Amino acid sequence: MQQTFFGAFLKIVLIGLLPIQSSFSTTLSSILIDSQQFYSSYPEQLPLGEQFAEVVEASGIPINKPPQETLRIVIQLVGLESSLKNQAILETFKQRMRELRIDYRLDTFTESGYLGGSEGALQGYLKIAAMDPDYLLVTGGGAVQSRIVERFLLSIKPKIIVYDMATPLRNWENHPPLIYIGFDERQATSQLAFEIHKKLPIKSSMHALVLPPDYLSHARCDTFLDRMYDNNRKIKVIRSVENSKKLAYEAALELLSTSSVDFVFSCTQAISDGVVLAIKALGLEGKTQTNTWRLSSQDIRGLRDGLVLMSYLFKQDELAVGMAEAVKRDLEGARMPRLYIASGSLVNMPLSDERLGELQRQAYRYSRSIWQK
Repeated sequence: MQQTFFGAFLKIVLIGLLPIQSSFSTTLSSILIDSQQFYSSYPEQLPLGEQFAEVVEASGIPINKPPQETLRIVIQLVGLESSLKNQAILETFKQRMRELRIDYRLDTFTESGYLGGSEGALQGYLKIAAMDPDYLLVTGGGAVQSRIVERFLLSIKPKIIVYDMATPLRNWENHPPLIYIGFDERQATSQLAFEIHKKLPIKSSMHALVLPPDYLSHARCDTFLDRMYDNNRKIKVIRSVENSKKLAYEAALELLSTSSVDFVFSCTQAISDGVVLAIKALGLEGKTQTNTWRLSSQDIRGLRDGLVLMSYLFKQDELAVGMAEAVKRDLEGARMPRLYIASGSLVNMPLSDERLGELQRQAYRYSRSIWQK
């Protein structure tokens, strides 16, 4: 352990002499590479991505030569470890790794374990370095996570898998992570916006609850607003709120109490949960609707009751399955894409109970019991 800490401090001293790369701010569009740009620059990556998708969608095949020592894997989670999404990620990853018959130890950490800014990056780096992982599975697009990852990218160990993010970073191109695994948020949001535009009468009153500037705000919230503008849709109120059910509930309660609103765009699932709660609290069922980004039992009820206009269903389990398969292929020395885009689909009523159940099974192959809570 002493050697691990010494190595960590040495890396910090050396890397601290290098400039920290651009954080996720207003310069996002200039440092992110969308999927179209990526495949245009690296056309050989497209067939690799398609082959990897087939592996993810199939059942797990045990590894040819299991590692002789237990792997140490660290995964960063956003928010509470007890959240449905985090529970699903962990359960799916564990089940797939069992199928692959890979012996490993899994440690977790969340962004709540360190402060923001440079001090937070240092604390996070030290915490991970002390775990001495072989693989670091990291998510989110915050500045602190970015600084932590950058320090490890210049090291031989651990190998980095960036998940829930399908837009590679230009400033990491010289030292890229093993793979980016995520959803095409811009494409998904554009599809959602198009269908909302078609379904809502042109004179409908619309509000939007969006995130403060960050990766998801850029990829999802800004895209929705842009598509509405393209279709000459006026959004009366655009309010920024943290990604919190409680704060979204309070914001929606204030907005819906002061004016008649037909539709509230919710940029994230946590925001949607808060908006739905406010609609119910004010007795606005049948008058005001929102959107969701999953298909839990609660969301299905919302679709049936008319609280939810439509949902974009990301196949969440593909993220964790992709991470497990990336570890396996790296251990086997197999070719692997630098980018894997997981799939999703729009859920738009009316749909039969059978079809809704089928969509749930497809999206949550390993974690359906969790999403049915």
